[in-house]
Amino acid sequence: MNTVRNLGLSIHDVYQQTGIDKNLEWGMPINFWGRVVDESNEPIANANVHFEWNDISKKGTSDASTKSDSNGFFSLTERRGKRLYVDVGKEGYYSGGDARNATFEYAQPEMRFVPDQNNPVVFHLRKKGETEPMVHREKEVTDVWYYERFPENHLCALKLF
Repeated sequence: MNTVRNLGLSIHDVYQQTGIDKNLEWGMPINFWGRVVDESNEPIANANVHFEWNDISKKGTSDASTKSDSNGFFSLTERRGKRLYVDVGKEGYYSGGDARNATFEYAQPEMRFVPDQNNPVVFHLRKKGETEPMVHREKEVTDVWYYERFPENHLCALKLF
């Protein structure tokens, strides 16, 4: 039985030295179709989409970026690996109830994600609202008085403005 210890080897080196078939897990086809929508399920165009997946490259991961089209759709196709991370965002938006990033398993049979071009994964973003000051001034200050007590217990008040 081949055992693998942390010897500072890349996954590529491990497969070379152990003779394990890298295509069993790390060479699974990765295809992904997604869509970005707002809180009203309207498409968000030009959203930033970043993909990162585990693979057998020297680094152990590869990545790619794209933008959503005018209908909010985006995709990644013809890659090979084990697991895919997808991060979606856009300036002026924040993530809604579902996370704006997600992980998809392509190798483990019991957890394998099955991509469907006709049923893309939907990412919900919410438009940021207008900001409001955290401190409200109820009344305009018009008079400022300065008080000083003198040694003979006399109180002097001066109106500064």
